[in-house]
Amino acid sequence: GMTIAMAGAFVLVGPSFGGAISVNFAGHYPQRVRSMVLISPVLNLLNSESPIVGPVKIARLPIIGELFYKTILRSKLIARGRTLIPGGKNSPCDSSFLEQWRCRGTERSIFSMFRSDAYSNYREITRKAGTSVPHILLLRGNNDHEVTEKMIDEVRAALPKAVFESVENSGHNPCTDVTPIFNRRLIDFLSQH
Repeated sequence: GMTIAMAGAFVLVGPSFGGAISVNFAGHYPQRVRSMVLISPVLNLLNSESPIVGPVKIARLPIIGELFYKTILRSKLIARGRTLIPGGKNSPCDSSFLEQWRCRGTERSIFSMFRSDAYSNYREITRKAGTSVPHILLLRGNNDHEVTEKMIDEVRAALPKAVFESVENSGHNPCTDVTPIFNRRLIDFLSQH
């Protein structure tokens, strides 16, 4: 049964950089988290061999970084985002995705994320979350080129109690790559915890 401390506690689902947000929250407020699902979490990008680390490091450079962001990185982020959307280009989700780029402040917040410590090393807070969150599911698409096996091995070392599963026929976003399989696994996990 659920302990009294777990009453009203959250289930966190963190895909990609949402994994860093999830472990950070769980590490700081362990009594508020009863379980966590991390999907290809980005928890130590700047110290990794991920192909996306280069552009992030360039964006962090003074003067050049902002020019690089405006001329190259911004359009690449939008194009990448559109490939991860359910339904793909020209779907209802696609128009919502594109609309957010027209909202005042979006550009500044995205760029400031690259410049800030958002992509720092979350290893210690991940370990802390791993000791306090009773149920953790860690997923990675077997064809994920952005979050590498080595990166996942680091996460697994920091979360020894986590259940790890490689998701077949999936890249960085199993939620949309293999939706029925992902949904079934998520529902199974949530119904057990």
